[in-house]
Amino acid sequence: MASTICRVCHKGLKKPKSVAMGMGPVCSSKAGSISINNQDHIDLPFDPVTKDILMERRADGVHFNIHQSICYHSPAGFEWGYAGSGPADLALNILEMFMREVGEDPSMALPNIRGNGMGAHICAPTWNLHQDFKEEFLLRNDAKITIKGDVIRDWIKQKLNGVKPDVDIS
Repeated sequence: MASTICRVCHKGLKKPKSVAMGMGPVCSSKAGSISINNQDHIDLPFDPVTKDILMERRADGVHFNIHQSICYHSPAGFEWGYAGSGPADLALNILEMFMREVGEDPSMALPNIRGNGMGAHICAPTWNLHQDFKEEFLLRNDAKITIKGDVIRDWIKQKLNGVKPDVDIS
């Protein structure tokens, strides 16, 4: 299933080419190998159909296949392997992409951690579930992690229906 929401900025997509790529022309033009703080690289392949999340630790820093469009906990960027701010922001960004896919409405405004007005508008379930997601998916400190999009979708569905998810991300 192609996404009608940009995986970078989370705005709606209408043009068939943008929907197929999972991002609009502006985000697409910036999407090559982006580096944040010379440590984070957004250069791993992203499949807009499966939306599998890829993370990899290399000598030159950490590599991802999604951008940090929501910055609430960690201005320094994404991370994983511990229960801190980098994994919390990674969880927020992953969940927001999937919540919008299922039609959740971004009805909650986060304050901007830089102190200049409001931050991102996100879906309430994203906020409510991001710490659980972090604990269940992002505490592993493996050098290379893939979280299948279908596993995330199932986890969300179970959480929203009040069922304790059976998670196997190996």
